[in-house]
Amino acid sequence: MPVEFNQEDGTGLEDSTSYVSSAEYTQYLENYGYSSNKTGDEILQLLNRSQLLINERYWFKGEIVKNTQALDWPRHRCYTKNNVSIASDEIPKALKDAQCSIAYQIDLADEAEGEITNPNAEKEGYQSQSLGPMSITYGNNSSSNDRGISYNTADTLLKPFTDNTYRV
Repeated sequence: MPVEFNQEDGTGLEDSTSYVSSAEYTQYLENYGYSSNKTGDEILQLLNRSQLLINERYWFKGEIVKNTQALDWPRHRCYTKNNVSIASDEIPKALKDAQCSIAYQIDLADEAEGEITNPNAEKEGYQSQSLGPMSITYGNNSSSNDRGISYNTADTLLKPFTDNTYRV
């Protein structure tokens, strides 16, 4: 079966699965010097997964535009970090960048088969413990999940829209 993928266009679609297109994600990687071995449907799956995490993790200010929309955006009564009103038919660049950042972190974790791939892990509160040949690395910071993936960039980008209120 083909991957179901529909990009939100700011109208509050009932069947959208992502805020970001495959082309936008690829451009994001290029802009920041990142690379990925994923192509085609694999990128669409990454974007669907990252959007799911956004909807599961963050409580956004304001109200959704339509009761029938699939995603948490677009919204009424939201503002940028500079207190500029976001149009109710706009998907903020910060939200798109956050989704791309999360997709890339998921991609890195998939490639490492669950290993922590964050180069700043020690500074961000991760700890490792070993017993003989076994070791475990875990995070004691609230912006990580059980795979040790850090979402600090997304947390920072989305902070103006959330009041630091997370669902997990």
